[in-house]
Amino acid sequence: MGLQLMGLIEIPLPFQKTRQVKSRGLWGAFILGLLTGTVSSPCATPVLAVILAYVSTQGDILYGGSLLFAYAVGHCALIFVAGLSIGLTENIISSKGIKNFSVYSKRFSGALLVVVGLYLGVTNW
Repeated sequence: MGLQLMGLIEIPLPFQKTRQVKSRGLWGAFILGLLTGTVSSPCATPVLAVILAYVSTQGDILYGGSLLFAYAVGHCALIFVAGLSIGLTENIISSKGIKNFSVYSKRFSGALLVVVGLYLGVTNW
């Protein structure tokens, strides 16, 4: 994967084909939310299970609802900040006059991935 990020080899993957966006507006946002929830579920479900278990032992509906609301706001805030940071980073980089930042960052990430892979391969041999 590191070599592919650096552009030295190309591994054709079936899901890499560029497709035209079919759903926009509310339906597109709903579908994107479903996909994001599915992807973040393995990380979010254990925390949610602990909150639900704790709330069930307390027996206070208002307290349980407020805990779940706070969890939902915190979980959505992370996704919201991640979405905003991409646009902000692109604006900062373009205002500084840096060209091809994504190309250089991909190459750097690929080289780092190769180095870490070699390190783990050699140390675990």
